[in-house]
Amino acid sequence: MNRVLEDILRTGYTKTVDGESIKINSNISREEGGFLQEIINELKPTRTLEIGLAYGVSALFICDALAKIPSARHVIIDPCQGSQDLWKGVGLRNLTVAGFQDMIEFYEQPSHIALPRLISEGREIDFAFIDGAHAFDYALVDFFCVDYLLRTNGVVVFDDTGMPAIQRLCRFIITNRAYTVLRYFPYNNEASSKGYSKRRLFKKASQLSPVAKRVFKYEYAKPEVDLSLGLPGSQCIAFRKNAADTRAWNFYHDF
Repeated sequence: MNRVLEDILRTGYTKTVDGESIKINSNISREEGGFLQEIINELKPTRTLEIGLAYGVSALFICDALAKIPSARHVIIDPCQGSQDLWKGVGLRNLTVAGFQDMIEFYEQPSHIALPRLISEGREIDFAFIDGAHAFDYALVDFFCVDYLLRTNGVVVFDDTGMPAIQRLCRFIITNRAYTVLRYFPYNNEASSKGYSKRRLFKKASQLSPVAKRVFKYEYAKPEVDLSLGLPGSQCIAFRKNAADTRAWNFYHDF
């Protein structure tokens, strides 16, 4: 593992471009990083993309795995990387210190602006990690654009799939698009386990009668396991693209 990444994970701190030591947050765990690296090691992608850089932890995991693949390139999109109220350029700083600066292509733009630009240039990718805005419409636009870039048999991974908007997006993908779940990464902490148990109880109850389905929320009435989405408490889901989009112009499937 790259020394910069190892130091961040070991201490929980990183440095700003001015040398200030700050505690990291909003980053993926060592285990989830390993999950991403396993997929990359198997897929061996040469063109990858990431939405959301923050302190650069996920990008460091991805680039660390890509370093073993000749000519691999990683596109990163984050409109807030330079914000002094948020990430203060730390993600880019960490990638540079780690020696990955020649591997990355960075866009400090909203993804709904940067992604169409890449599409218009005829770009193609083999792997994408989406961890940007978690509002449903923004996440849907991210997926819609990434799908245009993603080659058939490529993989797109979503973080925070337990969040309602992202969970609903995953349901859309599995029911309306030619994608299947490659694998998923479950929650691994006590609080999340409790949340999973509660959701599982609601899902079981919601299957008892039509009345229960009206009482309980919609997402509790159709378990994610029925849609091959893995555990309801999954933190991260990887989808494989099986084919190009060939739906009729008016296609719709309830999700």
